Amino acid sequence: MHKLYLIIIILFSSGISHAQNPQGRQGRQGNMRDPAQIANLEKQMILDSITTLNEDQKLIINHIYNDFGEAIKKARTGMEPGNPEGMRDKMMKVREQKDDALKAILTEEQYKKYERIMRARMQQGRKRRNK
Repeated sequence: MHKLYLIIIILFSSGISHAQNPQGRQGRQGNMRDPAQIANLEKQMILDSITTLNEDQKLIINHIYNDFGEAIKKARTGMEPGNPEGMRDKMMKVREQKDDALKAILTEEQYKKYERIMRARMQQGRKRRNK
């Protein structure tokens, strides 16, 4: 079982590095939150909300979200000014990889709860942006 988790972590980590822009140009980051902060807030929300997680799942979730924070940081570093579509595409790939890794370690019921949490979080973000 631990080997499966390790394989998932390795695949997730390597997938993120391939989704990044290798040019490394510095983008506008003025009012954006710190990627580690974003990942930690989301991770804590998951750990607090899904009460049926076992210790192995919690450990892997920590690793997945550490990688997720790094992937956000890399995506922002490669961001081209004036290209919001490019940034959106990169972030969607990073989020899909995170979701795939979580789906592999969570039970079906836990993953459904995760999806509900993320939908609610997205709706809250939209409300804040539309104010």
